Amino acid sequence: MTTPFTLSLAAVDVIWEDLGLGVPVYPLDVPRSGIAHDEHAAIRAAVLDDLARRGLARDGRVEPRVAAAFTTMAAPDVSVSAIGMAAGRELLALAVSTHERAVLAVQDGQHLSIDHPRPSNLVEALLGLLPDIRRGIGQSVTISTGPGARSEKALARSCLTRPRTAFGRLSVSGSRAVPFDLNWFDTDRGRYVCYSRTGQGGGATWITYAPADRRDMAHLLSEAAAGSRPGHGWAARRSSSPVAPT
Repeated sequence: MTTPFTLSLAAVDVIWEDLGLGVPVYPLDVPRSGIAHDEHAAIRAAVLDDLARRGLARDGRVEPRVAAAFTTMAAPDVSVSAIGMAAGRELLALAVSTHERAVLAVQDGQHLSIDHPRPSNLVEALLGLLPDIRRGIGQSVTISTGPGARSEKALARSCLTRPRTAFGRLSVSGSRAVPFDLNWFDTDRGRYVCYSRTGQGGGATWITYAPADRRDMAHLLSEAAAGSRPGHGWAARRSSSPVAPT
C-alpha cells in the first residue's frame, strides 16, 4: 500500500513540468509558479528541497511513487472527475486508473492530496468525498428534449426547483470508458441525479432525473468506466413511468 501524501500547488506545477506531462488535467486548478525564468527556478529549487526533506524527492528528482501518481493522472485508462459545492466548500477531485494502479487526487485550496485506492474501488473512493445522504423521494422520470411529455417534465421541474444544499458533476472519460456526465444535487428530500443519453443510431436525446444514493451513482459511473452504456435499464427499475427506448 502506497502512503498518501499532500503537495502544494506550486509543487504540483513543478512536478508536472519536470515530468514533461503538459498542462495539469481537468478539473485540477493549478496556477503557474513564477513567470520569469529566475523566479521559476527559485521556486523549483525550494519545492525540491521541501520534497527531499519529506522523503518525496532525491537528488533533484521526485521519488518513483510520486512520478507514478502523476503519470497515471496524465494518461489514465479511466478517469472520473468531480466538481461541485458541498457544505460551503468547493469540490475538485480526480480519480484515475490504469491496469496497474489507481490514484485519487483531491484539491483543497492551495494543496493537492494524493491517495491510492484499489483500482476496483476507484468510483467508491471518489463518491466517498460527497455528503452521505439518502436517496431522494419520488420516482425516476425520463423525458425527451423535444416537445410533449408535459406531465413528466412537470415532475422533473418540481424536483429541480427545490433549494439545493449541495450539487456537482461527475464525468467519466478515458480510453476504456464510455464518456458520461452525471449531475447530482441534494435537497431537503434527498439526493437526485440527472444524466442524458442518445438513442442508438443517433436518435433523440433523453434526459433522466432520478432519486439516487451513493450506491446508485456508483452503479452508473462503474458502467461507464467499464465501457458499457450507463443507465441502460437502470431508470426503468427506479420508475413506473415509461422509459425511452434505446
